[in-house]
Amino acid sequence: MSKELLFTKVVDDLGRVCLPSTLRQDYGISAGDSIAFYKANGQIIMEFGPRCAICKKPESTMQVNGTDICEICAAQIKAS
Repeated sequence: MSKELLFTKVVDDLGRVCLPSTLRQDYGISAGDSIAFYKANGQIIMEFGPRCAICKKPESTMQVNGTDICEICAAQIKAS
């Protein structure tokens, strides 16, 4: 797997890292969105992808009228 350095950031005292606005715009990341973090082969992987339009979790989603909704929220909607 080839790597491309996008940016470097310093972790603040609370463990936070600010994502540059260009990265957020390129990947459609907005305030309140969830980002999944995985570890593999000594690396940390951040994953942006389909997320539930209701709870914002990056769970497995289904499409309902073109909107991603996770199975948990779909079950809650069905039960109500």
